[in-house]
Amino acid sequence: MGKTRMGFIGVGLRGAGQARRVAETFADRAEVVALADVNEENLRRCAQSLPGAEPDAYAHWSKVLERDDVDAVCISTPQYTHEEITLAAFDAGKHVYCEKPLALTVAACDRMIDASRKAGKVFVVGQQMRYHAHLNRMSELVDRDLIGTPQLAWLKEFRNPFPHNMVWAFDKTKSGGGIVEKSCHHFDVFSWMLRAPAVRVLASGGQAVHKQIFGVQSDIVDHAWVTVEHEHGRKAMLGLCFFAGLPHTHEGGSGTHMRDIGLVGDKGMVTTEGFHQGRNLEVHFSDRPDVVRIDVPEPKRPGKGLFERGGNFGIWTDFFNCVDRGGEPIADGRVGRDALAVALAAERAIETGRPVLVSDVA
Repeated sequence: MGKTRMGFIGVGLRGAGQARRVAETFADRAEVVALADVNEENLRRCAQSLPGAEPDAYAHWSKVLERDDVDAVCISTPQYTHEEITLAAFDAGKHVYCEKPLALTVAACDRMIDASRKAGKVFVVGQQMRYHAHLNRMSELVDRDLIGTPQLAWLKEFRNPFPHNMVWAFDKTKSGGGIVEKSCHHFDVFSWMLRAPAVRVLASGGQAVHKQIFGVQSDIVDHAWVTVEHEHGRKAMLGLCFFAGLPHTHEGGSGTHMRDIGLVGDKGMVTTEGFHQGRNLEVHFSDRPDVVRIDVPEPKRPGKGLFERGGNFGIWTDFFNCVDRGGEPIADGRVGRDALAVALAAERAIETGRPVLVSDVA
């Protein structure tokens, strides 16, 4: 197969990072031929950061889709634009990698998934946690019955607020809310690890610190506790906090940014921390005091496996494998859709103060 010719739509911090990752790590499989962004400085900065690439730059994403020499696009614009761009990309016959959250409504996700099927093109959603090496090792422990049937899961992410280049995220009409923007990752992990879809959500959240940030009024929560009830009586708890660090220009720029993850079965428990190098797992057993520690180090050199490095490496490997060989990616449109549905239910549960069925937002 020849190289996949890529266009990157939205090249702020996230989109530019993705373009650079493809240009540097996947140069044998792809080439960056076009960029689009409404911000001229973003275009200039991104183009200069790409080794060995001289992409054309456009102020509007439609110009990228008009090019016959673009095989696939990566969409890293704010989520309120995802549906329009994705539908147009499939209509133009492009493969699509769309960042999460997939859209602002489940109905929009369904339209995007349907368009991908009609076009016969690859559709990957940026649920990168599906590809983390340590989380896939955790999933393997479930498959091996080491901790028994999974019953309870938890995830706490305590961090600084969204960075200054994401001021749109503090407007719920554009981001869907703090839980939609951030925790679609987390809810996907819950359904994956518990081997059961979510059915009902209870939540409490609010604004304790960040009512105004970066000169704009915020109408999204800066903290929340969310309980998710899954099929078969399985349950998960999410803790989310955006004031564990001061406002900064990038994630993890100040204070604390930690992610604590755990899963309990009827035979034992496995825990991990989401950000430290090595990402070790600890396994505890219900019938003895033993503790088993499993190291999942990142290799010094890139491997070829989906789960040998961080989630960004794995998801791009999966994307290019599907483009070259066919097949369905792990983080497909359905994964993005179902994660969004739980996040929307959580936002509504906070607004109403009442439990919300996932089916009521889907």
